Amino acid sequence: MNTRKTVYNKLFKEETNLSTHEVELGTSQDLEKELVNIVNLQNPVAQNIDRLTNLDSSLKAEKKIANENLAKLNSSYTSAVALHDKLKKMQGELGINLPIVETAFNRLKGAEADFKDLKTLLNQIK
Repeated sequence: MNTRKTVYNKLFKEETNLSTHEVELGTSQDLEKELVNIVNLQNPVAQNIDRLTNLDSSLKAEKKIANENLAKLNSSYTSAVALHDKLKKMQGELGINLPIVETAFNRLKGAEADFKDLKTLLNQIK
């Protein structure tokens, strides 16, 4: 009976060792799969970063152009206000009523509000 017990103990011990090796082999295969995933995902992430960098550069270029156009818009607005004021003064001096002066005033009020909105929107873009 001792021999039988010894044989069973050895067999049970070998089964335990085999299951441990199976677990280790499975774990190493899982690790290898994850390493392959890492390698496979590195290139797409790098491409995403390149596209984001290009978008950022494009965004900065567009924002620069928009700021330049906004400055031109402001200059035109300032000139229009000066011309409006000059016409209004001339209208008063001559004692005449020019419909363009009132129309221009209303349009300038709208342009001023639009300018402020555009400037606010442009400043919100990072």
